[in-house]
Amino acid sequence: MLHNLTNSEANEINVDWPATCGQEVMKIGYAGDDPSTQQRLQSFQRACDEAALLCPSGSIADLMAEGVDAIVLNSINGAPQENTNSIQAALDAGIPVFLLDAEMDVEGLYSVTIDQAKWAQTSLKWMFEKMGGQGQFVYFDVFESYHHGEVIEQMLAEYPEITVVGRGGGADFDPFWVKPQTADYLINNPELKAVWTNTYWEGAIQGVAEESGADPDKWPLLVCEASFNGMEYWSHMLELNPKFDCIAVGNPSGIAYDAFYAAYFLLNGEKIDPSRLAGYFGRSLLVDFPVATSENRQEMLDNNPSMDQFMSP
Repeated sequence: MLHNLTNSEANEINVDWPATCGQEVMKIGYAGDDPSTQQRLQSFQRACDEAALLCPSGSIADLMAEGVDAIVLNSINGAPQENTNSIQAALDAGIPVFLLDAEMDVEGLYSVTIDQAKWAQTSLKWMFEKMGGQGQFVYFDVFESYHHGEVIEQMLAEYPEITVVGRGGGADFDPFWVKPQTADYLINNPELKAVWTNTYWEGAIQGVAEESGADPDKWPLLVCEASFNGMEYWSHMLELNPKFDCIAVGNPSGIAYDAFYAAYFLLNGEKIDPSRLAGYFGRSLLVDFPVATSENRQEMLDNNPSMDQFMSP
């Protein structure tokens, strides 16, 4: 339940809110907007509309000048869309900052994100079990800021009979190389059992289906994009090859909705329990993520084709 707080120590709900809450209007700002993450901004605005607050967007400097009380900061592929100095300036001014889908070791900064280690483990374990714990494997760890490489090495140590025959990633890696490199790896390794990637999922699928020339019966296990387009593309691939098999692991844009309410409750006097903080640096509020496999694909497609989700305030 959202409590519309009064000045009373009883902390009761004020049925006349916001008319009797005084003249100051709470502002929660959104920084780092980017066309590639519009669903996050929409999720943030959905929460803002529910709370009937003013929610400007802009750079951290602009939002500070506008007098916001808290900031939700966007990221792209694990990279915050503002530099550390700007973030620190907001924190030094007493403005809470909630970072989306990225983690930083900055005192006072909170991240709202999925558990990236668990995210990678989920799809890797699915693949390795489907492989029977053995066989040839290729992976693309394109966005190293998520620390997926560490998880991959840990998982490979648990499955010693899985052999890595190709990998891609790193600072100079172009995500669009996933498609041709996937095709090349399969051509050179016709017994390839699985291809894992943390981006450009459709490219990996196209590399197998369109460029490798592999018989559909020999297609490796793949990762599908956890989005409406990804779910539709999965359906399309099943039309081409009924044996096509993949897993989709979500990274909900609803984290922006969740971050808004984390900021909202904090500004209304709630405290963040330090014991609930986790993640790579121990500064993250972790959210769940949806998973689709062949077993629940149709149910997901029928009920949550975008594979998004939101907290219940």
